[in-house]
Amino acid sequence: MQRPEIRYHNLTKAIRPHDLFILCKGLNSGKPLAKPCPNCFVIHCRHLEEQQFYYALTFGLWKARYYHIYLTGSVIEFLTIADFKMIIEEKSKLLQPAEFFKTVEKVMLIEKHELAVREQLKLMAEIKFSLLRRHL
Repeated sequence: MQRPEIRYHNLTKAIRPHDLFILCKGLNSGKPLAKPCPNCFVIHCRHLEEQQFYYALTFGLWKARYYHIYLTGSVIEFLTIADFKMIIEEKSKLLQPAEFFKTVEKVMLIEKHELAVREQLKLMAEIKFSLLRRHL
């Protein structure tokens, strides 16, 4: 797989069809985004399969908190583009795409289930509150 073009996102430039956006500031640096924001990198992918691969790669690295050791900054931490490019290049060479996609799909399913459980817990807390509030 060829190396993709990775740049800082410029809000004035047009978005290409298979662009992937990556947050670069804050503790969520490295998180893949659906839409661009002012503080993000853009990975210009040539086709959908390449975009899916880099989405899975960046999502996996973000979930594993791999980027945390590369964060710099004293007040607002950020990920430098040089570090990001180095990480992506290094990890994309090591991965077996088929196996990695299966693992990322499992993680995404677990995360979806986790969100459903959190929503249920929130509803249970509201029920407890309303039951107690009725008497007090």
